[in-house]
Amino acid sequence: MHYNYIKKHTELILREIIGEDVSDEKKRIEDELYMRGNPELYPGEHGLIARLTKNFETNCAVLQRKGHSNPKKLTVFEFYQASELIEKEAENGKQPKRAKKHK
Repeated sequence: MHYNYIKKHTELILREIIGEDVSDEKKRIEDELYMRGNPELYPGEHGLIARLTKNFETNCAVLQRKGHSNPKKLTVFEFYQASELIEKEAENGKQPKRAKKHK
């Protein structure tokens, strides 16, 4: 559910960039996000930035084991798609397919 609010908020920011007036809808989504979430500690060893960085590095390692030669060079979309595919296949008990090697 939280993901849907973040996705909607991102879409509204993009619409705002191209000149649409979405301020009321954006304010409503922001209020909802702030009410639903607990404040995060950003700096520090156990802060959000450290956790996200560790998670990214872990995902890169998994993607490399599954055949992606350099996951850090993937676009954001490609990275998340590859990660989601591996996660879904793991949930279904299937061995994820190895990525094709690109020259």
